[in-house]
Amino acid sequence: MFSIYNILFLFLLSYTFLFSQPHFSKINYDINYLKNNYDSLYHNNYSLFSDIIVESAKKMWNSNNQKDISDFISLSPYIGGNTALLEYFSEECERFCLQRTEIFLNSLLLLDNKTLIDFIDKMASTIHVPQSEIDNSLLKFKSNKKYFGILKKYFEISDFKYVISRLYISAVASSELKEKNTRSDYYSVNNLFDDDSTTAWVEGVKDDGIGQWVQINFDTTYKIKYILIRNGYQKSTLTYYNNNRVKKMLIYYSDGTKQEIKLFDKMGYYRYPIKKKNTRFIKILIKEIFEGSKFNDTCISDVVIYK
Repeated sequence: MFSIYNILFLFLLSYTFLFSQPHFSKINYDINYLKNNYDSLYHNNYSLFSDIIVESAKKMWNSNNQKDISDFISLSPYIGGNTALLEYFSEECERFCLQRTEIFLNSLLLLDNKTLIDFIDKMASTIHVPQSEIDNSLLKFKSNKKYFGILKKYFEISDFKYVISRLYISAVASSELKEKNTRSDYYSVNNLFDDDSTTAWVEGVKDDGIGQWVQINFDTTYKIKYILIRNGYQKSTLTYYNNNRVKKMLIYYSDGTKQEIKLFDKMGYYRYPIKKKNTRFIKILIKEIFEGSKFNDTCISDVVIYK
């Protein structure tokens, strides 16, 4: 028979359970709520905004329901403008694709074409895993006609990548580091386009390089989608942290507009969404830096621009 203490304990336990749940549980982590209230949540309740995304990712991993997985992936168009969320979203999707490829593909079949293209565009340049691993996991299903449309879209984007940085007419830098006993072009702006992590453009002023810039001129007008950057001097972990890296940069377009981008302080390529607009050039200006432990030179190893 329950004593008054047992009853009181059960009451307190029930009360705690009911009222200590996360504040967003009332909407049941509703992705549609996020989509319908995107601007309000993003600007006025970012905590709830990110909570819904994180809980949706957990639901995806714990489910065998294609709809739950598709729901999370369908957030793709809503995430591109925020680098921190883009990194989180990309990591979850890349890992899920590798570990549960078939249900991943089945979930993509539920997406509308516009969302599918947006998502495939992100997957075509991976952030957290080698692109070849994603390619190989998808190629296992190439003989299944059900996935032909999805795989065709993916490999068209992944293989060609719409790279335009190699179509530039010229690249000009405000300065380049010159050192004794090295070639005059050792830290040239052209190092940004050789896809070689052991080379880098290094600005050449005496201070920390804030205000220094690179302008990449194209052969014609292109509509830019995003930019891949290898931040810092990635010849080795030592050279990376010895030298300054870019923390914030300003991107200028040929129509006179500009955009600020915050960069990750990590080795490897990282993708950053930029304004989708027509431009004949992109000018990258160093606004803020991560300080190096030994040298006061700011470096960028590689830049790849996508249309």
